[in-house]
Amino acid sequence: IEALKGKLESIESIPEEFKKVQDEVKSTEKAKIQLEYREKSQREAESLSKALETDSESLSKLQGVRPTMDQLKSRQEELKAQLQKNEKSLEELRDRLTDLRSLKKSRQDELGRMQEQLNKIEELGPGSRCDRCLRPLGDDFEKIKSHISGELNGLKDEIGKILTEEGKVTDEGRAYRNEKSSLEGEYEKRQRELEALSRQLGQIEGLQKGISEKERQIQSLKQSLEELGEVRYDPKEHQSLKDRLKELESNREEYIRIHHEVSKHQELSQRRQELVSQSEEVAGKRELNQKQLEELNFKDSVFQEISNEREGAVRESHQLELKLKDQESRQQILQRELEALTERLSEAEKLKKRTDDFQRELSLLQKLEKVFGDLRIELISRIRPSLSQLSSELLSEMTDGKYRGMELDEDYNIFIYDGGDKFGIERYSGGEKDLANLCLRLAISQSTSESHDFHFSFIILDEIFGSQDSLRKENIVQALSNLKNRFQQIFLITHVEEIKDRVDNLVLVKEESSGTSEAILV
Repeated sequence: IEALKGKLESIESIPEEFKKVQDEVKSTEKAKIQLEYREKSQREAESLSKALETDSESLSKLQGVRPTMDQLKSRQEELKAQLQKNEKSLEELRDRLTDLRSLKKSRQDELGRMQEQLNKIEELGPGSRCDRCLRPLGDDFEKIKSHISGELNGLKDEIGKILTEEGKVTDEGRAYRNEKSSLEGEYEKRQRELEALSRQLGQIEGLQKGISEKERQIQSLKQSLEELGEVRYDPKEHQSLKDRLKELESNREEYIRIHHEVSKHQELSQRRQELVSQSEEVAGKRELNQKQLEELNFKDSVFQEISNEREGAVRESHQLELKLKDQESRQQILQRELEALTERLSEAEKLKKRTDDFQRELSLLQKLEKVFGDLRIELISRIRPSLSQLSSELLSEMTDGKYRGMELDEDYNIFIYDGGDKFGIERYSGGEKDLANLCLRLAISQSTSESHDFHFSFIILDEIFGSQDSLRKENIVQALSNLKNRFQQIFLITHVEEIKDRVDNLVLVKEESSGTSEAILV
């Protein structure tokens, strides 16, 4: 131990020298990291400067986008105004055309009535009586014929003028539509150009943000380099310090080992002294206990026999307790099994009752299914052909004979005959689908009325013109007029202005400022 203490004193300065060299190595490594960071920052600053120059050149090339975009926006506003003006003119022409057709229809009806009156007068001859004053026509026969003929010629001339005016309006409308198509084409073209310029404008904004970000990064790098200052680092000195630290590390480990052995030896010496003291104390207690046993006349054999008997009784008692607990556990298990079986028996009885109920319900449902199946077959065989025929007649009338047939399959899906071929309704436009469904609804109403021997006094149709063109609207109104012999009253609810001149009675619903509505018979 004395030799170890001597050796420990000879290397006592090693830990302090190790700490000093270790601090120098850390300082040198920090200088190395700072130097590497400085060089990396300089490279980044140079790369950002080059990218900044490239972005600035790209931005300069795109600067002419905004004026061009402003010119296009101005032209778009002009085109939009022209389109609105064109649409307004077209709407006025449509209204004018509707008025002309309504007037033409009125004059043609009047012409028909007067021609019928003239034919009737000619058929009866001069000896007939006037249907108003009941006097014989006599010498006034030719005058009346001449008067009616003059009025007929006047109506024909007026109808001719109306037709001429209708042709002019139609031609003017065609010109406006051509102009509209041209304006819409130019508008879409300018819109595509605007979208392209908008994308370029987005590139400008992106470049401006990128330039600002690069300038900020360059400034941040320059500031970091200024704060870091000049860094001094010698790789050879760094390596020399690392080698010296490695050498000192070995000596330091030797120092720690010797120091540990010396400390351990001191602890063992102290522990030995404590054990000697405890041994002496135990020997004294043992001698005292021996004297006390001699005074009590203690016999070890008797004590051992009693101890054995006690241990046997304890073991027997323990065995009995275990058997009792085992019996109690088995009884609890059997009780739980009995309860589970009772519950399962109750569930089985409930399940049997539910099964019987389900069987009865299933039997009833099967019978009902068969009844409904037979009813469906009966209805399809009786009603579907009738609905198909009625719908076909209405569709042919409303489309001027373009579509002459309409058929319903077993699931009442609609099929329309076009040129002799049958197509599903999904092939047709939205307006044609609406028209086919309208014909089917009207056919259902008529078929229901006829099958129950009950005459419906009216039908109500709500917004049925929305998806139809002008010709289809005219055909629908005409077809509805032909239904007057089937329905006493036909109510049309619509916002289409051109329909108001084609109805017998017009009720205008007007909203008041108070929030209420007023119905006005026009």
